[in-house]
Amino acid sequence: MNGPSILTRTFGLMATAVLLMSCASTPPPPVIGEADVKAAEANGSLETLYERIGKELQTASGEEATSLEALRSEVGTKLANPLKAQIHDELEKTTRIGGAIPLDVIQEEEKRALLLKEWSPTVYNQILSGLNADRTSTQTAIKQRKAELAEIPQTEVENRLKLLEELTQLAGAGTPAAADFEDQRKALISQLDQEAAAAIAAENYDEAQRLLEKVQQVRPEDAQTAERLADVNTKVFERDFYRALENGDPDQGYDLLVAVAASPSFPLILPNLAPSKEAMTKFYLESGAEETRQGNIPGAYRRFKQARRIETLLGASNPPPPPEEAAFRTLIEAEYAQALADGRPGLAWGFLQVIESMNPTDPKLRRQLRETREKVLQQATKRLSVSSFETPDDTDAEFGDAVSASIVQHLFGAVPNDVRIIEREQLSDIMREHSLQEEGAGKMKLASADYLVQGTVLEAKVDTIEKKGRKTMRVVTEKVTELNPEHATWSNLSSSKRGKVPEPPKTIEVARKEDVTVEVILHRKIGIFSVSYRVIDTDTAKVTFADSARSVAKHEDTSSEGMELGEFKLPFQLSNLPSDTEILTELADEVSAQIGTQLAQVLADPEAVYAQNAQRFEREANYPAAAQQYAYAIVLSDRKDGDTTEMMTQLRETTIASTRR
Repeated sequence: MNGPSILTRTFGLMATAVLLMSCASTPPPPVIGEADVKAAEANGSLETLYERIGKELQTASGEEATSLEALRSEVGTKLANPLKAQIHDELEKTTRIGGAIPLDVIQEEEKRALLLKEWSPTVYNQILSGLNADRTSTQTAIKQRKAELAEIPQTEVENRLKLLEELTQLAGAGTPAAADFEDQRKALISQLDQEAAAAIAAENYDEAQRLLEKVQQVRPEDAQTAERLADVNTKVFERDFYRALENGDPDQGYDLLVAVAASPSFPLILPNLAPSKEAMTKFYLESGAEETRQGNIPGAYRRFKQARRIETLLGASNPPPPPEEAAFRTLIEAEYAQALADGRPGLAWGFLQVIESMNPTDPKLRRQLRETREKVLQQATKRLSVSSFETPDDTDAEFGDAVSASIVQHLFGAVPNDVRIIEREQLSDIMREHSLQEEGAGKMKLASADYLVQGTVLEAKVDTIEKKGRKTMRVVTEKVTELNPEHATWSNLSSSKRGKVPEPPKTIEVARKEDVTVEVILHRKIGIFSVSYRVIDTDTAKVTFADSARSVAKHEDTSSEGMELGEFKLPFQLSNLPSDTEILTELADEVSAQIGTQLAQVLADPEAVYAQNAQRFEREANYPAAAQQYAYAIVLSDRKDGDTTEMMTQLRETTIASTRR
């Protein structure tokens, strides 16, 4: 046969057909898949991918189209959810008027939501449903306010303005409805302006003030309204101020000025008060002069202080002392001299502070302030003496002086500005100089110190314990030379093997050991040092503080006998322990440090105690004592750079109050 048979050709054609059919039935791999979605989500290109899928869908069919539709729905949802969250957040941040969202905000969010219509109809419908509900709510609010506006009389301008403002906000900026409401507001504001002008013309300044304040609320940036209101406020203030003076209540007039000075409109009012400045100040100065003539120092001080404050509020900077204050200062100087004579430098210093607050030009005041302050500081700084502590008779060493000296040293370092230490070698010297005496009901007085620290050494001993024992040791007593077994083993080897192994030494040195027992003594010293102490107020002889301190120390060492046995030698060993005096001296230092630390805590910050005492005396109306305590607190706080501004004010006030007769 020439060539393939018919049957062979037939089978070949059939195989080819089957192969072609098989290729046709397998769909091509999708052009876009989940990997593309993840990549687009990672690099922020989901919107581009969404458009690409849309283009692919135009030519896709069958399973490929179904796959792409599913992908586009997935991508659309991923795009829709963030936008949905943004719309929700914007609505939440929007300022609502009576719970309603302005219409312009709703319209803006509706425009943003249009993208959702394509990306995710489901999400779009959810957002649109919510926005429609918000729109209905706002429209209802607008309708209700329109109805309220129609019911409010034209004369109730403020209420109508409030409703129109809310309607403008609900309609939304830029809308025709908002423009209409704004026009109505402007008309009403113009009406308020006209009514205010009429009230001013009729000198009904209270009404004009009320109307202009309403105008300013709706037109806060209007300079003309602010100036008109300032003029009216000036007239209202001047009327009320002088009315208070005429009614014999200058304090009320002063309070009115202080209140006006604190108002936001005062910078505009201040120039209007310039013509009245001199008359206002003059009244209070003359009132102060009259109180001075009557010997009423608190009343005079109050008026002069008010006059100075008025000058400051009305623009004066560091005004010079007016002549009306000269007689008042003479009274204060007399009180100062009397306080010094009475032994109250703190009160005297308070009177000098009153003079200084009046800006005097007298150069001697600086010297008086300095010298009087030194006297205050001397009285304020408590003096403390530490007597030699008593020591038990059964103690070999004397530690009383050492303890007291160590306590003094600690206090010098810990509270140098809080107490003044008066050192005495012995309590007997103090007794000889000033003597502690019983006065009346058990009182004692020690003129040289405010506090006396006394104490007793309760225990100062060292217990010594010796414990004997035996110690057995295995030691080398001698070394002998013997034949080396390894050499014997090596010698027994054949000559050929010995040539391969190095020859060991013929002899070796062997140590011989024996057990030896020696006497050993354990030496232990336990030192104990304890003290009780107390702080005595020398004015009252009362114990203001009491406590105790204790310290313990342990020391151990051993001693052993010496011996010789053959080559073994054990030297005699002595224990090396500190002496009893050394132990007790160290413990005394530790206890002294404990006491010094505790006393430093008790004596620290006396200025706080003085301030508390001052406040208590002030509540009890004991003003001389309060001033004295404030002065003490101030001078001590100054040494620590503390803030004394408030206390200085209280010092002046209580000093002046102390002159009430």
